[in-house]
Amino acid sequence: MKMPQFLSDCRRLYSYAVPRWKLVAATILAMMVCAATQGALLLLVGPAIRAIVTAGPEFKLAREDAADRPKPDKESSAAFIDKKQEQIGNYIEQIGIIRKLTDYLKPGPDALSHVGFAVLLVTPLLALSTFLQEYLHRTVIYTIMADIRLDVFRRLLDLSMQFFNKQRSGELISRLTNDIMTTYGALSFIFGEIVLEPARLAIAAGMAFYYSPFLFTVTVLGSPLMALPLSRFGRNIRRYGKKTLERLADLTDAMAQMFGGIRVVKAFRMEHAEVEEFSSKNQLMLRKVVQLSRNRALVHMVPEMAYGLIFGVILILASRFMPRGWVTLGELGGFVASVLLAFQPIRKLSKSYSVFQESLAGAQRIFALIDTKSDINDAPDAVALNGVSRGVAFKNVNFGYGEDMVLKDINFFAPAGKIIAIVGKTGSGKSTMLDLIPRFYDPVAGEIEIDGLDLRRIKRDSLLENIAIVSQHPFLFNRTIAENIRYGKPSATKDELEAVAKAALAHDFIVQLPEGYETLAGERGVRLSGGERQRITIARALLKDAPILLLDEATSSLDSKSESLVQEALGNLMQGRTTFVIAHRLSTIRNADAIIVLEDGRIVEQGTHDELLAREGEYYKLYKTQFEAKDKPEEAAAKAEQPPGGSDEKSNGSAQPDANKSPAG
Repeated sequence: MKMPQFLSDCRRLYSYAVPRWKLVAATILAMMVCAATQGALLLLVGPAIRAIVTAGPEFKLAREDAADRPKPDKESSAAFIDKKQEQIGNYIEQIGIIRKLTDYLKPGPDALSHVGFAVLLVTPLLALSTFLQEYLHRTVIYTIMADIRLDVFRRLLDLSMQFFNKQRSGELISRLTNDIMTTYGALSFIFGEIVLEPARLAIAAGMAFYYSPFLFTVTVLGSPLMALPLSRFGRNIRRYGKKTLERLADLTDAMAQMFGGIRVVKAFRMEHAEVEEFSSKNQLMLRKVVQLSRNRALVHMVPEMAYGLIFGVILILASRFMPRGWVTLGELGGFVASVLLAFQPIRKLSKSYSVFQESLAGAQRIFALIDTKSDINDAPDAVALNGVSRGVAFKNVNFGYGEDMVLKDINFFAPAGKIIAIVGKTGSGKSTMLDLIPRFYDPVAGEIEIDGLDLRRIKRDSLLENIAIVSQHPFLFNRTIAENIRYGKPSATKDELEAVAKAALAHDFIVQLPEGYETLAGERGVRLSGGERQRITIARALLKDAPILLLDEATSSLDSKSESLVQEALGNLMQGRTTFVIAHRLSTIRNADAIIVLEDGRIVEQGTHDELLAREGEYYKLYKTQFEAKDKPEEAAAKAEQPPGGSDEKSNGSAQPDANKSPAG
């Protein structure tokens, strides 16, 4: 039989407490002590009332000694209840500590002071246990939330690029923030209220039964008034809570996109349109929140109504029973105090139950993400890769992001230590081909091999250790320059850091920054120019010193002087390494050992620069188009006025065609 979803979610939440069992046990112990001390104070209510009544002469006729109480008829139900109450009282009084406490608090001239001393004794223990259970309870919750957040983050980093292509970044951010924060209510309930409040309720109920079994029975019979409504409203809360989190994820995604594209928004004067879009999503969330609030308010209303009705009935019955001696003043006072104490955990549980149901919606969304399986996995017999001795081979490789194939029947061999250039029009599949080598994606059909080993039989960690990448769009973390360069090799020394920075022509501008290598790069490296960001990413790749090098437009953001020097540095780096180069400027790949020409996802030509020019095929057309544009002064002037890569984006002494219009892509 399949476990209900909410029970399965609770079980998974409890599983996070297993490694923290000592902390959880200490929390439960503190809760039990807290509930017991509250019960002890409740036990003093009856003696306190009796002591007050017997203290004044005007109340002498109302003394509640058992001997003065009228005896009910032997055949009546009241007699049966009275007998059972007496038996229970006698049984409890047989306990040694209870007997001593009863003797200490029995009616007499010093009874009131005895009760006062007992209160002074119990109160510090109650205060200490209250502090401990609250502190430990919250510590358990926040610790488990931190563990869940780490699991989600670890799972996200383990998933393939295919997953991230299908997901909105704002949705994932919402899972890591909003959804995990929402689980606080569920964790608080199952690691706190569900332990502490039932214990308080049980002690209060026991005291109520001790003082008056008859009134206790009446109260219990009225309790089902709350059960059915709470169950129904709880299901509604869970449903609307899930929808609210979905709408909140939409809002988070809208904000993430707006912040990421703020330059585009302002450039096209689309502020009003963005506000309208955000307002629409905001209203959708508001409707769900209102529906959620209505059901939450109904859950809070039910116990209040039930409590009022039950308490009213109790008072009416007490007014009938007291004149007959079935309930004494001390018993009624103790019973009323017990009911008042019992109502607090009931009220707390009802409110916590609504929050619990709402929080389960967040837990379900989190667990769904944790359960997501990566489509990039190592084969059971995967081995480590120790360098590249023979080369990289593509064998009948096909790949597509959906039904349409981006790469079709790709076949070629890249010998170890050789430079392979990949050229083609925009959208021909150049970057996708490079993405298959580090297994950002797996081919739909065919194989990619390194030294005869299918990439799926190479451990991913080992594979990526042997690959360094410099992409077309340089990305820097909001960390120091040194941390960004060391990203692939945290143990690098200062000398190593400066050596690769010099090779990438980054050292000179780095030392001129306010804090040198310790300068923060800013969000996505915003404090640096495009060329500076690119040179730091090149330094990062140089430091990794991997046998396979992937350069995707690696010099596209450099000015002519920096480009020529970096090309020389990269030339030194490429020696003895298997290098794949995607280049917009065909002049930069003349010395490649082989050039692969892609068109519509297929290889249409392979060969050296001179061989391909001699064939006068597709490569010849690309080369001719690019260098004809270079020779036209009006195009050179137009290119010089355009700032696609900032001040660093220049050609080798002359203009290049617009990147969006160039057939070389």
